Amino acid sequence: MAPRLLVELGHRTATATSQLLIPRPLTFAVAGVAAGYLVARIGVRAIAAVGTALVAASLVAMSLVSTDLSIPLVLAAIAVSGLGMGAVQPALSTTVANAVDDVDLGVAGATIQMVAQIATSLGMNLLDSLEAGMADRVGAAHAYSNAYLIGAAITAVGVAAAWMLPRRPARAATR
Repeated sequence: MAPRLLVELGHRTATATSQLLIPRPLTFAVAGVAAGYLVARIGVRAIAAVGTALVAASLVAMSLVSTDLSIPLVLAAIAVSGLGMGAVQPALSTTVANAVDDVDLGVAGATIQMVAQIATSLGMNLLDSLEAGMADRVGAAHAYSNAYLIGAAITAVGVAAAWMLPRRPARAATR
């Protein structure tokens, strides 16, 4: 949704929009390395919950961007999104890897990647549909804002779910 928001409301070119989205993969990469280290020290639950909370915070920030297109706020929201997703990925991968036997690691890793891609696609399409459905009634800016807030609320449920993960999952026995 962020690219559409920047093009439709911010009147940015495709090139300018792409440049504004660069912080997400950069912060994702940095957070992924840091989270991998922190998962071993702090545990899966805290890292997954904090990462998911960062994603929710980025969605709230993007809801503010929708009504006041501030480029620094866009950059901050995009960066926080990358930090959150970068923190969540190693935590979930660790949880899954520790829950299966060594012979099943490939299938488990592929499954978590597939589920993440499906969830991302589903979430993006849901929020895009909500935004499109509201745009005629409340205007484009408020429709984006509302869709981002709905996304933040859904993500907040993920924060609660992250707290149900084991602190330090026991390693599955090798057969």
